Order: sequence, then C-alpha cells, then structure tokens
Amino acid sequence: MSLSYILGEKLKIKTVNLKTENMPAKQKEKAIIAADMALDFFQSSFFRNALFGIDMFGLRGESQSSVSKRFSTSGIYNLFMSGKEEWNDIEDYEIDLIVSRYTKRWSRVVGYIIPMKPKIFVNSEFFDNNTTLDICSNFCHEYAHTLGFRHSGPHIKESLPYLINDWVEKYFLSISVDDNYPSPVTQIRVTKTCKRVWWKLWLGKVCYDKITREG
Repeated sequence: MSLSYILGEKLKIKTVNLKTENMPAKQKEKAIIAADMALDFFQSSFFRNALFGIDMFGLRGESQSSVSKRFSTSGIYNLFMSGKEEWNDIEDYEIDLIVSRYTKRWSRVVGYIIPMKPKIFVNSEFFDNNTTLDICSNFCHEYAHTLGFRHSGPHIKESLPYLINDWVEKYFLSISVDDNYPSPVTQIRVTKTCKRVWWKLWLGKVCYDKITREG
C-alpha cells in the first residue's frame, strides 16, 4: 500500500502515455485529442465529485471480481489517480493507453481489453467514424477496466465503467464544448518518450506520445 493511500488524496494523475498500433495519421490525431480530453476529465473535480456521490456497493453491474469490491471510495479514487493498471507494477501517476486498432465489420463491440494485458483494442468501424468525445469516453471506460473494474450480468450499465461514459458526456457539456473539443492537436502538449518497462524485464523499451496538462 502506497503512502498516498495511507495519508489520503495526495497526488493526481499527471500524464497520458499514448501508444497506437495500426493507426493512420488522421486517426492517430483523433486519439491524441481524445487522450488529452481523458486526462482533463480524470484531473477534474467533476470526476472526483461524481465518484464520491455514488454508492459503490449498490452498483448491481459490478462483478464480484471487480476491484471496486476491495476498496473504499477514497481508495478507488486514489487508484484512478495512481495510474497503477493491473498489468503495471508501478504507481506512476500516468495513464498508459496502448491502443491497437482492428477491423471487425458487423460487430457491435466498440472496444475491449484482455485482463492483465496492456493493450486496448478498438474497432475501426466505430473509431474511424466516432467523434473525439466518443473516443475519449471509450478510453476512459477502458482505462477503468485496465485498473481492474469489471461488469457482468443484466445490469452492466450500473457499473463504474459505464457510469464513467455518462460522466464524460456530462462533464464536457458542463464546460460548454461540443463534440469536437476545442484543443486542436497542435495545441496539445505532446512529447516523444521511450522508457524501459518491467514487463520487458527492464531490458526493452516502449515509446509513447506523452501528453501532459496542468493538474
């Protein structure tokens, strides 16, 4: 258990590390804008207030294996802020979005993860046509899954990943933006960075687009 969990809310998520696969330039630009929006959302007081305003134990769509069953609301908030995905061995206060674009026609699946694996898979049938707000919402939903939040059963809409979809839409409506968020890609703080990672035994590197905001 980290110091931030013991002492309360100390740090906020500060960065998104975005890596894309099978992504044409136009779609990668959308991914960068959506990732910047996701960082804005999770850094906001809106997200914190929305999270503390629900009864986590009353959510019927949360699986028994969901990490929500193991933490208080404060612990859940700190988990989102820590950037410690299930597959990640470090609390780095960074959201890691490793987004792999695939095509599956006639599928209703927008995106998915494989538990304990770093990639988020997005279906080009939706990704290529969706707005940046839609993509941001999907990124936020899948980030919750990478942290260990799970949904199942007939009430999956009553789960934290799906609530986050609603909150993303309400947040950006509350600050009077349209579906095309006003920060063009040229105004987003993006730097190229490569770092050694534990799942490559600290020998291999993964290169990202590092997106930062004032938190």
